[in-house]
Amino acid sequence: MNVETLLKSRTLGQKVSHFTAEVSPSYFVKGNKFDRQKAIENFPHGIGGMMVPIDLTPAEIGEWTKEMRECFKELSPVPPILMCESLHGILGKGTTVYPQSIGMGATFDPELMYKIGEAIGREAKALGIRMSLAPDLDLGREPRWGRIEET
Repeated sequence: MNVETLLKSRTLGQKVSHFTAEVSPSYFVKGNKFDRQKAIENFPHGIGGMMVPIDLTPAEIGEWTKEMRECFKELSPVPPILMCESLHGILGKGTTVYPQSIGMGATFDPELMYKIGEAIGREAKALGIRMSLAPDLDLGREPRWGRIEET
């Protein structure tokens, strides 16, 4: 199906749903599983993107993302983008954790930073995550800023 055909076949509500992102994924977790019923009740036309729950193990995240994709595939031909915070690795129980950006920057080793970025990307991909939220450049000019560790 090409883009023009897809757009013509969708209602306004269905099109608008793809601009929606859910940043509180625990809302869709029931017993460490994806809560299909709540998802359909709250997003009957699909969703543009969703954060991955951070309180699950990698195996649970993988299963959760699979169930989530299957659920939304029934509602929309456009799959949601799965997102995660990955300032120092994928957030989740048992995932690999690296030093915060400010600590890694202090190594002055761009090759090491590149390898760590690749490793985070491989782990994200294995879990079904396709969008990683992490700063690529941040200058810390105000030490009282609550997210100074991201610099």
